Amino acid sequence: MKGAEIIDVGDPSTGKKFDAIGTINCPKCKTQMTKMVDLNQSHIRYEKCPVCYGVWFDAGEFKDYKEENLSDIFKSIFSKERR
Repeated sequence: MKGAEIIDVGDPSTGKKFDAIGTINCPKCKTQMTKMVDLNQSHIRYEKCPVCYGVWFDAGEFKDYKEENLSDIFKSIFSKERR
């Protein structure tokens, strides 16, 4: 949806710290979320709930997801594998 990135008001440097957290429970239903990687921008990592289908982006990730540019190619090339 156009303009949806406006909801991503968090600090991206704070969001990067969440990458180190191995298990994230859904804030809505408390189920362990599944780790996901965007197919077009492999540096974007998010979590998806297998029960209520909610999605969790760390601060800055949703805005990055919505704005594809040349730097995303380099970020994806140098991104580490998700574990």
